[in-house]
Amino acid sequence: MRKGTERLYYEDPYMKEFDAQVVSSQGTAVILDRTCFFPQGGGQVGDVGELSGVRVIDTRKTDDEVVHILECESPFSPGQRVKGRIDWERRYRIMRLHSAAHLVFYAMKEVFGEECRPASSGLLDDEKDRSDYLFNAPIDC
Repeated sequence: MRKGTERLYYEDPYMKEFDAQVVSSQGTAVILDRTCFFPQGGGQVGDVGELSGVRVIDTRKTDDEVVHILECESPFSPGQRVKGRIDWERRYRIMRLHSAAHLVFYAMKEVFGEECRPASSGLLDDEKDRSDYLFNAPIDC
């Protein structure tokens, strides 16, 4: 019995292309049995790319499924095989910014200790990382 979308990016974060089967297709939303598209979450934007030549403009998660949002009405049918390809240059920039954000947080913890903690807001995309931090007391520089 199938338990949600198999997330190939956990097995290989450097995967750029994959083959999959369409599970459902409704409007511009397509769910596959497996994907290497990373969905939006935790303040990080979702991957973009293409499925068999059709542009994917966003990737979201819902329950155990990864939903690929197409730029047009889906031409795909359940059971159909598709070839997925992420925008690798964009993904790689996001990966590097994500790593840099962890380094900045480490430095903040080194300087401010337990007084500094991450807020639940922030946004990481392919151009910038905006991380918000909360402090238990005023910062004395």
